Amino acid sequence: MKKTAWLKPVNLVLAFAFLFQASTGVGHDIIDEEMFEKIHDVGGMVLIVIAVCHVWLNWGWVRANVWKK
Repeated sequence: MKKTAWLKPVNLVLAFAFLFQASTGVGHDIIDEEMFEKIHDVGGMVLIVIAVCHVWLNWGWVRANVWKK
């Protein structure tokens, strides 16, 4: 599978992970403290891993547009 084919599912998971983290952060007062710590920590790790995958898959674009010579 080519990198561009991986981008669609990775971007979708990244969007859901971001929304999940944002919703648990906003709803912190509603969620039980122990449950919040578990789901927010795991969600944060998933978000970081997926974000790194996203950057890796888009590295050619980053190199071409961010570090122009």
